[in-house]
Amino acid sequence: MDRCTFQPLDTPAAEEIVGWRYPEPYDVYNLDASALPALLAPEHAYHAVLEDQQRLIGFCCFGPDARVPGGDYRDTATLDVGAGLRPDLTGQHLGPSFVRAVLAFGRERFGATRFRATIAAFNHRALRAAAQAGFHRTATFKQGGPDGREFVVLVTGMALSAPDERRIVIASLEIPCRLEVAWQPPGSSSTR
Repeated sequence: MDRCTFQPLDTPAAEEIVGWRYPEPYDVYNLDASALPALLAPEHAYHAVLEDQQRLIGFCCFGPDARVPGGDYRDTATLDVGAGLRPDLTGQHLGPSFVRAVLAFGRERFGATRFRATIAAFNHRALRAAAQAGFHRTATFKQGGPDGREFVVLVTGMALSAPDERRIVIASLEIPCRLEVAWQPPGSSSTR
């Protein structure tokens, strides 16, 4: 993979995301067709992340739609961010680079210098990726009810690492990225 491109989420990409299936316990992130209107609403700022301007590898969103009901989001100087990596790319240590690329895009697109992520407490992979990308824990909360899920709120200031051979493309702007994805063509055998 040479480049990742961020672009506003369109219908074909949103439909592909709705079809993604994560294994347990991450299946709570599986979406259905009822999510399409929110994914495509411009005010939710969803963006597709494409490998070499062709293959969808993930998505991100910025602003209120990245929040989880029940959290304290009074700090309006911090931009909320949410992201998802295609299921077959998870668990391969791509998360920290993917998160850094999303933050770099958020800084360029929205002028943000501080970001907030809200992550389910059980999602140790996402919490580890966020920490490695520079986030630190600021709060936890539990959604209403006795069986409510616990969430962790994390915040970071934006700092880009030194450039290397991998680039993120935002329109004509390139941003350093260390995200490396090995792709197996359909029908080929995988060594995983």
